[in-house]
Amino acid sequence: MTPKRFSRVRRFERAVGELSLAHGGLFGSDAWMGNLGAELWRRFVVTLDTAAGMLHLEPRAALAQPFMAPCAGLVAPLRQGRCVVVDVVPGSPAAEAGVRLGDEVLALDGEALAGDAGRLRRALRGTPGSTLRLRLGAASDGEREATLGLRELV
Repeated sequence: MTPKRFSRVRRFERAVGELSLAHGGLFGSDAWMGNLGAELWRRFVVTLDTAAGMLHLEPRAALAQPFMAPCAGLVAPLRQGRCVVVDVVPGSPAAEAGVRLGDEVLALDGEALAGDAGRLRRALRGTPGSTLRLRLGAASDGEREATLGLRELV
Protein backbone atom coordinates (compact mmCIF):
# COMPACT_ATOMS: atom_id res chain seq x y z
CA MET A 1 0.00 0.00 0.00
CA THR A 2 1.41 3.37 -1.00
CA PRO A 3 1.06 6.05 1.70
CA LYS A 4 -1.23 8.92 0.83
CA ARG A 5 0.79 12.10 0.20
CA PHE A 6 -0.59 15.43 1.31
CA SER A 7 0.47 18.34 -0.85
CA ARG A 8 -1.37 20.89 1.27
CA VAL A 9 0.68 22.56 3.96
CA ARG A 10 -1.08 24.06 6.96
CA ARG A 11 0.48 27.05 8.70
CA PHE A 12 -0.41 27.52 12.34
CA GLU A 13 -0.73 31.07 13.63
CA ARG A 14 0.36 31.75 17.22
CA ALA A 15 1.34 28.13 17.83
CA VAL A 16 2.41 27.53 21.42
CA GLY A 17 5.42 25.41 22.31
CA GLU A 18 6.82 24.50 25.68
CA LEU A 19 10.41 23.73 26.54
CA SER A 20 11.46 21.20 29.13
CA LEU A 21 13.42 22.36 32.16
CA ALA A 22 14.58 18.80 32.87
CA HIS A 23 18.28 18.15 33.46
CA GLY A 24 17.95 14.37 33.38
CA GLY A 25 15.75 11.64 32.02
CA LEU A 26 14.16 11.56 28.58
CA PHE A 27 13.22 15.25 28.34
CA GLY A 28 16.67 16.30 29.53
CA SER A 29 18.46 14.35 26.80
CA ASP A 30 19.97 15.97 23.69
CA ALA A 31 19.04 12.79 21.79
CA TRP A 32 15.32 13.47 22.28
CA MET A 33 13.76 14.99 19.17
CA GLY A 34 10.55 16.30 20.72
CA ASN A 35 7.18 15.48 22.18
CA LEU A 36 3.92 15.39 20.26
CA GLY A 37 1.67 17.05 22.80
CA ALA A 38 -2.03 17.42 23.45
CA GLU A 39 -2.43 20.38 21.09
CA LEU A 40 -1.34 18.19 18.16
CA TRP A 41 -3.49 15.24 19.24
CA ARG A 42 -6.48 17.56 19.50
CA ARG A 43 -6.06 18.75 15.88
CA PHE A 44 -5.13 15.54 14.04
CA VAL A 45 -5.64 11.83 13.88
CA VAL A 46 -2.02 10.69 14.01
CA THR A 47 -0.83 7.50 12.31
CA LEU A 48 2.77 6.34 12.71
CA ASP A 49 4.13 4.28 9.83
CA THR A 50 7.33 3.05 11.47
CA ALA A 51 8.28 0.78 8.55
CA ALA A 52 8.31 3.76 6.17
CA GLY A 53 9.55 6.21 8.81
CA MET A 54 6.54 8.46 8.31
CA LEU A 55 4.03 10.34 10.40
CA HIS A 56 0.59 10.88 8.86
CA LEU A 57 -1.65 13.68 10.12
CA GLU A 58 -5.34 13.67 9.23
CA PRO A 59 -7.11 16.92 10.21
CA ARG A 60 -9.88 16.89 12.82
CA ALA A 61 -12.58 19.50 13.35
CA ALA A 62 -10.38 21.17 16.01
CA LEU A 63 -7.74 22.05 13.39
CA ALA A 64 -8.74 25.74 13.23
CA GLN A 65 -9.21 26.24 16.99
CA PRO A 66 -6.78 28.52 18.81
CA PHE A 67 -3.84 27.00 20.66
CA MET A 68 -4.23 26.82 24.41
CA ALA A 69 -1.48 28.83 26.05
CA PRO A 70 -0.43 29.40 29.65
CA CYS A 71 -2.15 32.54 30.96
CA ALA A 72 -0.58 32.85 34.43
CA GLY A 73 3.16 33.28 33.89
CA LEU A 74 4.53 30.64 36.21
CA VAL A 75 6.12 27.23 35.87
CA ALA A 76 5.74 24.76 38.76
CA PRO A 77 6.68 21.20 37.73
CA LEU A 78 6.18 18.21 39.96
CA ARG A 79 9.34 17.54 41.97
CA GLN A 80 9.41 14.92 44.71
CA GLY A 81 5.61 14.95 44.93
CA ARG A 82 5.34 18.76 45.20
CA CYS A 83 4.56 21.48 42.60
CA VAL A 84 7.29 24.05 43.25
CA VAL A 85 7.61 27.31 41.30
CA VAL A 86 10.82 27.31 39.22
CA ASP A 87 10.03 30.32 37.00
CA VAL A 88 7.89 33.47 37.16
CA VAL A 89 7.55 35.60 34.02
CA PRO A 90 8.21 39.28 34.80
CA GLY A 91 5.07 41.41 34.41
CA SER A 92 2.81 38.34 34.31
CA PRO A 93 -0.27 37.73 36.48
CA ALA A 94 1.84 35.47 38.73
CA ALA A 95 4.51 38.17 39.20
CA GLU A 96 1.87 40.82 39.88
CA ALA A 97 0.25 38.54 42.51
CA GLY A 98 3.57 38.08 44.32
CA VAL A 99 4.34 34.48 43.34
CA ARG A 100 8.05 33.81 44.00
CA LEU A 101 10.62 31.21 42.99
CA GLY A 102 10.56 28.32 45.45
CA ASP A 103 6.88 28.75 46.40
CA GLU A 104 4.99 25.46 46.61
CA VAL A 105 1.48 25.46 45.13
CA LEU A 106 -0.64 23.87 47.87
CA ALA A 107 -4.19 24.53 46.63
CA LEU A 108 -6.15 25.76 43.60
CA ASP A 109 -9.34 27.73 44.18
CA GLY A 110 -9.60 26.41 47.74
CA GLU A 111 -9.06 22.75 46.82
CA ALA A 112 -5.86 20.97 47.90
CA LEU A 113 -3.52 20.29 44.99
CA ALA A 114 -1.82 17.22 46.50
CA GLY A 115 0.94 17.28 43.88
CA ASP A 116 -1.47 17.03 40.91
CA ALA A 117 0.74 18.71 38.25
CA GLY A 118 -1.77 17.96 35.47
CA ARG A 119 -4.54 19.80 37.29
CA LEU A 120 -2.20 22.73 37.92
CA ARG A 121 -1.13 22.88 34.24
CA ARG A 122 -4.77 22.93 33.09
CA ALA A 123 -5.61 25.67 35.60
CA LEU A 124 -2.69 27.83 34.45
CA ARG A 125 -4.10 27.60 30.92
CA GLY A 126 -7.47 28.93 32.11
CA THR A 127 -9.66 31.34 30.21
CA PRO A 128 -8.21 34.84 29.81
CA GLY A 129 -10.23 37.21 32.00
CA SER A 130 -10.89 34.59 34.68
CA THR A 131 -9.14 34.42 38.04
CA LEU A 132 -7.22 31.66 39.74
CA ARG A 133 -6.69 31.55 43.50
CA LEU A 134 -3.56 29.82 44.72
CA ARG A 135 -2.53 28.91 48.24
CA LEU A 136 1.23 29.02 48.32
CA GLY A 137 3.69 27.76 50.87
CA ALA A 138 7.21 29.03 51.41
CA ALA A 139 9.76 28.06 54.02
CA SER A 140 10.55 31.73 54.66
CA ASP A 141 7.06 33.03 55.49
CA GLY A 142 4.60 30.14 55.69
CA GLU A 143 1.37 29.97 53.69
CA ARG A 144 -0.31 32.82 51.81
CA GLU A 145 -2.96 33.37 49.15
CA ALA A 146 -2.37 34.79 45.66
CA THR A 147 -5.09 35.68 43.15
CA LEU A 148 -4.06 35.72 39.49
CA GLY A 149 -6.09 37.53 36.82
CA LEU A 150 -5.40 35.29 33.83
CA ARG A 151 -4.61 36.92 30.46
CA GLU A 152 -2.97 36.01 27.17
CA LEU A 153 0.80 36.17 27.42
CA VAL A 154 1.69 34.95 23.92
